[in-house]
Amino acid sequence: MEMTPSNMCVAGIDLTENEIMAHVLPNDQNFAVLSNPDGLKDFFQKIVALKPAVAVMEAVEGDKLSIAIALAQSGVPVVAIQSRQLNQFAEIVKFEKKITRLDAYVMARFAMEIHKGQIQNIDGFTPQDLVGRARELAKAARPQRDPLCEKIISDKFGFIWVGIPKVATRSILTALYREPVVDVAGRLVNEELQALLDHDPNYRNYFKFALVRNPWARIVSCYVNKIQRANEETQRHIIDRYSGLRLKMPFEEFIRFLLEDPSGQDEGANRHWLSQHAFVSDSNGQLLVDFIGKIENLADDFAIACKRIGLPDIQLPWLNSREGWKVDKKLMKQKDPFYYRQYFTPETQELVRTRYRRDIELFGYDF
Repeated sequence: MEMTPSNMCVAGIDLTENEIMAHVLPNDQNFAVLSNPDGLKDFFQKIVALKPAVAVMEAVEGDKLSIAIALAQSGVPVVAIQSRQLNQFAEIVKFEKKITRLDAYVMARFAMEIHKGQIQNIDGFTPQDLVGRARELAKAARPQRDPLCEKIISDKFGFIWVGIPKVATRSILTALYREPVVDVAGRLVNEELQALLDHDPNYRNYFKFALVRNPWARIVSCYVNKIQRANEETQRHIIDRYSGLRLKMPFEEFIRFLLEDPSGQDEGANRHWLSQHAFVSDSNGQLLVDFIGKIENLADDFAIACKRIGLPDIQLPWLNSREGWKVDKKLMKQKDPFYYRQYFTPETQELVRTRYRRDIELFGYDF
């Protein structure tokens, strides 16, 4: 049935193995969907469109807690309760908790009492406690800034390579770690560079290097790979984690997400769109690496790094490129290096300039 939004509405939500059920008050409406991807999508659309003042559900672990967190990420104030709290409330309001649809109704009544501020001492929680827990869940549910990236440390040759996502990381990982031409005795780590240097001061004497990329090109690569052509794993680990993202969303909307959503900005960014300087700088913005090359000059700059390390000139494989998984270097050189420009309007070009101003100035890039 069609659900009608209300500024006063609240929702009770209950999950079984096969269904997700919701009851809405004071509208006294209910709906149920199957617990499959299509049903979940329909469920989220309906609940988010309702904009309930409070939603209550039993959610302490597993899939139920995941759904509660996803709702909180979407802006729905969620109170996650335990069975004993629901049972205690059901006794107070003289409802026997027997069937799932009644569970959803009892939780909706619970939500209404929270909204009206009339819950008193349910399992030791006041209305303020419960509303506070909803707000805490919403805050905790928002993904935090993700500055972790792959690094190769070689004690044998005394170097640390910092891999910035969407900047030839597959190629360098293959050349130095997975299928090395020279055994650098490297090990792979994912700690932040600052944490590594603090943990072992000897690393400060290692040759530390990274590669960067034109921010406009990097963000196009991110959009195509993570939004436009996302596979099932990307959908689950990236798109579904960020309420401002959706599969195949228009490029302009993605750019605006990067500027306007806290999860798009550096304070909460995923590593694939986090500013590049964040991977190679300390908290004061001081660079922690000794050499920064550019993907636009990949072969020559990687050769410079190899020379500083004491390695022979290693030919990098072109992996995970815009042309496919593995491409001949000669073919790559024939391609238009400014291919990314076709994605931009004058407005979105300037929005990216604003969003990644520090990268542009620090690494000397322009559109």
